[in-house]
This record gives sequence, C-alpha cells and structure tokens, in this order.
Amino acid sequence: MNTEENMKAAGFQKPEAEQSEEQQAKLREIEERLHRLAPLVEMPQPKDPEIERRFTYHAPTPSQVKRYEQIRDFAKEFAYLLIQTCPNSRERSLALTHLEDVVYCANASIARNEE
Repeated sequence: MNTEENMKAAGFQKPEAEQSEEQQAKLREIEERLHRLAPLVEMPQPKDPEIERRFTYHAPTPSQVKRYEQIRDFAKEFAYLLIQTCPNSRERSLALTHLEDVVYCANASIARNEE
C-alpha cells in the first residue's frame, strides 16, 4: 500500500479541494441529514422512572454482594451438572445461556428493587 492508500484505509480524507465533486456532494448530503436530525436528538425527554431505574448504576450493599455470590455459585454448580449430564449440543448451549440470563435477572432484581 502506498501512503495515500494507507491514509484512506485509516479514514483520512483528502482536503476538500482534492475531493471529486461527487464526494463533496455526498459529504454535503450527509451534513444536511445530520443537521435535520440534530433537533430530534437534542429534544429534552421526559424522565421515565422505569427507564431511570433500569439504566442507572446501583452500587451493591454488602448484603447484596453476598447474595450475588450465592446466586452465581449455585448457577455455576448447575452449569457443571448440565455439562456432565447433557450431550454437547445446541440445546445444552442454550441451557447454559439461559442460565446466565437467570443469574443476570436475579441479580438485577436485587440491585434494582432494594433501597
């Protein structure tokens, strides 16, 4: 690769004077679209308590940490049981994935619903 190809691969563009008219037109079109979308993005959204609860970090208390560990340890034991008793298959993989989801949801239940 020459220098120009390396710069292009890295996302650098030629100065506007060196770009073709077609490239310049495409860039102007993209800029116009972004300007039209900007007011939509910047609109203040009303606060939804459910969204706030779901997407806010909940620092764990010491008692929560212990329960998280208990849930993970029990799930880990069950995961080993699944590996020992179920043939290696798509279904076993799904069972392990769903077990991860169970741990996530159980921990989220604790984190999100306790003061």
